[in-house]
Amino acid sequence: MNKYTAHNALFAIIVVLLVVVGILSVWLFAESDALDRHERIRHQSFMLADELKQSSDDLTRFCRTYTLTGDSIWETKYWETLAIRNGRMPRKNGRTISLQDSMQKLGFAKDELALLKEAEDKSNELVRTEQIAFNAMKGIFADSKHQFSITSVPDTLYAQQLLFDKDYHENKERIMTPITKSFNLLDSRTRQNVTDTIVRKDNILKSILLLIVIIGALSFYAILTLRKRIIKQLLKVNLLNTDLDNQVRKRTGELEFEKENLTKLNEELKKERLNSEQNEQNNKILFEILPIGLALAKMTGELVYINKAYTDIIGYSEKETLQLSYWDITPETYVKEEQQQLESLNKTGFYGPYEKEYRHKSGALIPVRLKGRTVVINGEAFIWSSVENISQKKKKEKELHLAKEKAEESERLKSAFLANMSHEIRTPMNSIIGFTELLKVKNLQEEQKNQYIEIINFSGNKLLSLISDIVDISKLDARQLTLSYGDCHLNKLIDNLQKQFKISNLNNNCEVKTSKGLSDTVCSLSTDELRLTQILSNLLENALKYTDNGLIEFGYAMKENMLEFFVKDNGKGIAPDDCKIIFDRFIQAENNHLTSGPGTGLGLSIVKSLTELLGGKAWVKSSLGKGSTFYFTIPYKNTKL
Repeated sequence: MNKYTAHNALFAIIVVLLVVVGILSVWLFAESDALDRHERIRHQSFMLADELKQSSDDLTRFCRTYTLTGDSIWETKYWETLAIRNGRMPRKNGRTISLQDSMQKLGFAKDELALLKEAEDKSNELVRTEQIAFNAMKGIFADSKHQFSITSVPDTLYAQQLLFDKDYHENKERIMTPITKSFNLLDSRTRQNVTDTIVRKDNILKSILLLIVIIGALSFYAILTLRKRIIKQLLKVNLLNTDLDNQVRKRTGELEFEKENLTKLNEELKKERLNSEQNEQNNKILFEILPIGLALAKMTGELVYINKAYTDIIGYSEKETLQLSYWDITPETYVKEEQQQLESLNKTGFYGPYEKEYRHKSGALIPVRLKGRTVVINGEAFIWSSVENISQKKKKEKELHLAKEKAEESERLKSAFLANMSHEIRTPMNSIIGFTELLKVKNLQEEQKNQYIEIINFSGNKLLSLISDIVDISKLDARQLTLSYGDCHLNKLIDNLQKQFKISNLNNNCEVKTSKGLSDTVCSLSTDELRLTQILSNLLENALKYTDNGLIEFGYAMKENMLEFFVKDNGKGIAPDDCKIIFDRFIQAENNHLTSGPGTGLGLSIVKSLTELLGGKAWVKSSLGKGSTFYFTIPYKNTKL
């Protein structure tokens, strides 16, 4: 074996040892994980044993306390503790699992589970005794078939005797004996697993340390040997470099003369090449950076040369574009106009400017503005065209047109709203002024005076409601309306609104019903009660206004983490097209189909804005002649009253 073979074998041995160390390290980590797992099982098994003993003691304590005090809370605690232990009720951590299932998940052996099964059977017998004691406290006793069908006077002494006699204590001890044996077996088994794992872990660690020492010694020896080889090779290289330097000096002298002659010639050629390249580079940069698309095409329409701006317009790469012709990106609708431009090009040498559309790679049509001329290159005629993308220009023109239409629509709606508002304000004001003058009449009967005062009060409230709507919509527009969150008992709010609208409803043919989605114990939430009442009131007033007779139902239901409110009527309904604009501001004053009663058209707009401010949304479902249902949602944040 020569030196090189020995060195290679040495390096191979070191690599193999490193691989072995790596494998042992992975094994060591696996054993560490196994050790943690065994320790965790031991700990959890002790916790389960303690829980089992504690629950058994709790059951005995609750049962005995009930027979001594007669307080039903101890019976409730007894059954809750038994249900939690048997996995029929969730624990404090929210999980629902029986003790037996927990023990099976921990990997109890068959003999350990058999002992637990024995304890469970004896525990059921004890539960039977405790159930007899519970029923005796209530005056219920078992018949000959062991069915609790006999009722009599409660027997407290008998119940206490069952739970405090010697048989009860012995039965309880018989339950704990197999439980203790089972967990002793588990403890012995897990302790042995932990011991075996620790021994294996120590042996692996010792093996790794030994291999590291061996690898270090072999590496040190390999480095010393390699150093000697490198020094020897460097001496040879120095000798070769000296000989090569001598040859280079000789050849360099010969080349120096030739270099001087070539340098002069190269300088002249370099100047000419630099000038040419600079001009070409300048033209290329200018061609590429121009924001307007440029294209050179044959007279047949085949594209020959294009810049980046041109490819950006049609969406193809440069390679894809050069495989297209002018006609591939021109829609057929422009064929006639293109022929006219070609005729102009043939006659005058120029065409355009004119506007058309290009077909984009995606299929979209891109508006462009073109102009061009013919050029002759190497005796062949070409068409040189400039193409400007006018999409933004067209888009701005369209936006300006839409903005103009929107402004005109807004002005028209506002004028209609102001005209309607003038009527809505004058009507209650005229009533207040007119009936105030009538109150001045002498010898006015008390009944008439009260009637006039009632009309004045009604008109004043109507005027106040109108002003409140205007103030609210102004605050919403200025984003200055703030919410005041607090506890709100939702069912009380629904009941109060029902009473209020039953009293204020002058139409006796219209019934108001409610629907509540939550019980009184969980219907408390954090929200702005005033604004929620305002939303429901506006929708109820709207339903009463458009329902001559029939039924109005309102309420709410729970949908995930949101409360969904509704106000349903069987009035005249709303057309599908009007449903899309029903929440728009001033819409009542503008739309004749929605105007069949008094109002400014602000109520539903306020409903939509307040709902969104509370974190929800509003919508409507309706059909003509069948009635309407208005919906809105708000977040459900439960609070304790």
